[in-house]
Amino acid sequence: GVVTDGTGAAAGRRVFCLLQRPDGEVEPMNPSVLWDLEPQPDAQLPPHLAGLLADRASIEDHIVEHVLLPYRDEIAERRDHDARIKERYGLRSLEYLLQESNQKLLDYDLRAAAGENMDIAIRNELRNREQLERRRDDLQTEIRLERNLTIAEPQILGAAAVLAAPVPAPGVEAVPVGRERQQEDNRYGDGMRRDDEIELVGMRVAIEYEEAEGWRPEDVSKEKHGGFDIRSILLNADGSIGGARYVEVKARARSGEIRLTANEWKKARHFGPNYWIYVVTEAGTDSPTLTRIANPAARFREDEDIFAAGFVIPEDRWRQHASEIDEETIP
Repeated sequence: GVVTDGTGAAAGRRVFCLLQRPDGEVEPMNPSVLWDLEPQPDAQLPPHLAGLLADRASIEDHIVEHVLLPYRDEIAERRDHDARIKERYGLRSLEYLLQESNQKLLDYDLRAAAGENMDIAIRNELRNREQLERRRDDLQTEIRLERNLTIAEPQILGAAAVLAAPVPAPGVEAVPVGRERQQEDNRYGDGMRRDDEIELVGMRVAIEYEEAEGWRPEDVSKEKHGGFDIRSILLNADGSIGGARYVEVKARARSGEIRLTANEWKKARHFGPNYWIYVVTEAGTDSPTLTRIANPAARFREDEDIFAAGFVIPEDRWRQHASEIDEETIP
């Protein structure tokens, strides 16, 4: 969506994402969720969804009324604030300079009447006053045009039908994500017992790192999709997504091996270079250390770096695949 001002320049540009449910209800959605979905090129589109995709007009109406108009109001509030600053300081300064110029001309006229030759001084000051008047008029016009905001016709970049995952083949049990995590936790053993406080430290360290790097992390560890704890996006100046990271956080009170669930390993292979493991060691101390591992599916090999029964990665293996620049101690 684009909002333009009276000069024709773009006052705001942003990418929006909407979710339209089967009953036609439309609601805003974080566009980064599209990165979580797996393409299904052979999937059959149900007729009711095909009808929703074809109803472009209703979506455009919704975008204008419920998305772009509020967006314009948001920009208008910022523009009004900027305009008041220009009026308070810019116009007021010019008015003060014009008063000074008029006072000078009055003084020059009095001195000329007394017989002093003031022709050059008067001519120069008249030119200066004309320039000040033009600057004042231009600034007034600029303020007026910048406050005049209109929305451009919405441009739909694309649409995606979100379908349920395929039904598992006969004899294959689909383990719910939450139960899968619980099953894996029960097999951690003494050295890998979950500790809620340690987990919280790990999440805090990971989120603070993302924010410090200019990314926008979101804690999704409680969501049902499983496979990662943090969805982090990097926004471009126009509001579009410039990058996405899917971060699985592994926190250890001291250090040791880490374990990936089957679903986490699946997501690592699916997201490739966008998937990260953030290992937070010394989480039980005052100086936790963050080690970042990018694209674990490409770095680790099953039976060589990763061992079955829960995809266990020994400490020497995960440290081997983490560059020194990705290790830092968090105060």
